[in-house]
Amino acid sequence: MSDDVIGTTPHQRLISLLTEQEARFRVVAHEAVGKCEAVSEIRGTDLRQGAKALVCKVKGNGVKKHILAILAADRQADLSLLASHFGGLKASLASPAEVDALTGCVLGAIS
Repeated sequence: MSDDVIGTTPHQRLISLLTEQEARFRVVAHEAVGKCEAVSEIRGTDLRQGAKALVCKVKGNGVKKHILAILAADRQADLSLLASHFGGLKASLASPAEVDALTGCVLGAIS
């Protein structure tokens, strides 16, 4: 992605990346509903066609970091596996305040 998008919102950066890569996409404006099932209904698509973005905290073994995990909307995150993959002992979902501070997005609207 080009450097000229730094300082923009995550949504704007994602649109820029998709455009630069000539990806086919459409933007569907909707409320931050927070549940993949509700978003799937708004889009008129099957749940497994969507993705969910989870902001997670990984801690332990000297590791303390935030991870953005993207997975199919019909799947559950394995937080133990996530922690292990990044060298930590424990992973948990970030709080709404942490999500806002890290992404500039409200919980349920992370893009």
